[in-house]
Amino acid sequence: MKQAAFVFAVGIVFLFSLADNLCGSTVPPSLPTPTLSPTPLSLCPADAVSDAPTDLFSAINAERTARGLPALAWDADVASVAQERSDDMAALGYFSHTSPTGETAFSLMDARGIPYGWAGENLARNNYPADQQVAVAIQDLMASAPHCDNLLSANYTYLGVGVAQDGAGMVYYTMIFIGPP
Repeated sequence: MKQAAFVFAVGIVFLFSLADNLCGSTVPPSLPTPTLSPTPLSLCPADAVSDAPTDLFSAINAERTARGLPALAWDADVASVAQERSDDMAALGYFSHTSPTGETAFSLMDARGIPYGWAGENLARNNYPADQQVAVAIQDLMASAPHCDNLLSANYTYLGVGVAQDGAGMVYYTMIFIGPP
């Protein structure tokens, strides 16, 4: 009986050893094991985001001129503030006119000495396909009375736009409108 148990145990060990050799590895030892490096998820191509400020600027001016209002001029200094705001929201994962550190578009413009008499900020975000993002942002802004008022205000003469995308594919739009002091 002891000899039968011993033979049975040796047979089981042999079978497990054989199974391990046949099934234990899916990559032959001669092949290198691939290493994966994490990459952030991106739902829209980089050039879609890089074109978005110009596309959004053009779409805003199209809304204005369709209603008999003058087109806004691009202001690079204001666009720099708008880009900083979008970058901050994308990096820190918030969506607000006030950053977690208390900064606003207006405090940033004041700190940089950007003169304005009138100023307004519109924010939008979405993760629609790249070819729909700007149209969806404009549609949503035009459907909101305070945002539409900023877009169509005769008090503004300049506009700066910033756009940034977070690692999950959410795109943040900041539009800062200013008028003369």
